[in-house]
Amino acid sequence: MSIANLTTWLARENDIRKYFREQPLELPRDKTRVIQMLEASLSPENLTCDGEISGLDLRRKYEYLNGALTVARRAS
Repeated sequence: MSIANLTTWLARENDIRKYFREQPLELPRDKTRVIQMLEASLSPENLTCDGEISGLDLRRKYEYLNGALTVARRAS
């Protein structure tokens, strides 16, 4: 569990949102949406990039996203 995981994830998502001129995600205001997005990223299809990654890369991605999700759930 790491706040750095969540901070990095939010920065990446907000960079993408800027491109589409969408409002940036912020905690705690957008806690529910952030959790939903992280949970979706942890689905088997998204986590493995439809089978394109496995092994150590898959483990790293899982730990990164799960760490971010754990911190997001504890955000007040």
